[in-house]
Amino acid sequence: RGESMRIQILIIIGLVAMAFPSFAAPDASTEENSKARYESPLTFGLDLEYYAPVYKQYSYAVDSAGKSGISSMTGKAAQISLEWLPFGNRIGKLGVGISSGYAMISDGKIVQDSEEKTVSLSVVPSSLFLSYRFDYFKNQPLVPFIKLGGSASWVRQSIDGADSFQMAYGIDMAVGGEFCLNSIEPKAGREFDSRFGVNGTYLIAEYLNSDPMNKTTAVNLAYSAFRFGMRFEF
Repeated sequence: RGESMRIQILIIIGLVAMAFPSFAAPDASTEENSKARYESPLTFGLDLEYYAPVYKQYSYAVDSAGKSGISSMTGKAAQISLEWLPFGNRIGKLGVGISSGYAMISDGKIVQDSEEKTVSLSVVPSSLFLSYRFDYFKNQPLVPFIKLGGSASWVRQSIDGADSFQMAYGIDMAVGGEFCLNSIEPKAGREFDSRFGVNGTYLIAEYLNSDPMNKTTAVNLAYSAFRFGMRFEF
């Protein structure tokens, strides 16, 4: 009778283990599936950056027919960019992106008609660009990248209180690098991915040069800048 009782108990335990597999010891496949949950699909990249553009030949232009008072000035700017990454990182990361931001100069100085005058500048740039990141494996620590694109900027200028408004167009080229924060904290990276769908987090540094498409009939917004910020891929 005792032997029969032990057999019944073993049968009950087996049925419970089958009904609630989480009570059983995890096997290799269970651990692999757990890791897979933290790797969300990679489709987009979002950049948040700050920079101080140096307008190398800024010229106050009253209208599209003329300009005067050429001077070099440094502004303050911020930008947000969104990229589509159609191939993930199977061949590196090829991206198609759009960006917009805001740049300003307040209390700038130019010489016009042999007099020093105070000017201010507000720029709202929008751009369309292609990018390529030399990123070939998960959580690669250092990622170089290049960008090429075109921009259109809405420009508001003011000299001694008199305003003018224009559009300016440019060609932008940039090179830079990213540092992957997931490479030093992979566990935190998996948790961030699991909760918010963020595949990777990066620190960004890049050098950008922008040249106007037409230097004779519009305000000259040729500039160079070092940009710094953060990138989130999801």
